[in-house]
Amino acid sequence: MRRRSIGASLLAALWLTGCAGLPRPAPCPPILPPQPVAGWSGAQSQAEVITLLGPDGHRRQLLVVGERSPQLLRLRGFNLIGLELFRLDHHEGSPEIVWLTGEAPALDARVLVSDYQLVHWPADSLAGRLDKGRWRLDHDTRSRRLYCRDMLIAEVQFAADGSARLFNHQLGYTLEIRPVPASAEPIPDAS
Repeated sequence: MRRRSIGASLLAALWLTGCAGLPRPAPCPPILPPQPVAGWSGAQSQAEVITLLGPDGHRRQLLVVGERSPQLLRLRGFNLIGLELFRLDHHEGSPEIVWLTGEAPALDARVLVSDYQLVHWPADSLAGRLDKGRWRLDHDTRSRRLYCRDMLIAEVQFAADGSARLFNHQLGYTLEIRPVPASAEPIPDAS
């Protein structure tokens, strides 16, 4: 009887050791890695009020002006009284962010680019760039759901008024995104 339990223990140890040696897939990141901007068609600028509902329960708002072209994504963030807080540029590789006031918060620029691309990039174009063995984007006219393997990373819900709501399930935050209407009257030049 004792020989059988020793043999079973030895087999279990060998099996577990063998399984530990098998290559495991890399863990899923909590965001979609920023995609190259080269696939974006045309140039576009837009302003949005973004409300961050953080995992800590705090609510923060800022105005973000986004400019995109086939060569560049530039995001500029302002507080609600108009003070510019940051500038972010994404050409190729990792995005670069410059904080213009005070101490820089612990915010990864890749998260900003990932969220922006998930909300604004044409879904078919974005889905076509994803690593098919790892990422999947399910989408229709009212929503997008981003998966890494079978894990839901983030989802976006679009409203008829042009607003959107992004939920990042892995990092635990929500973004409410409302477009700022273009003014009907041009702003007079102060000079």
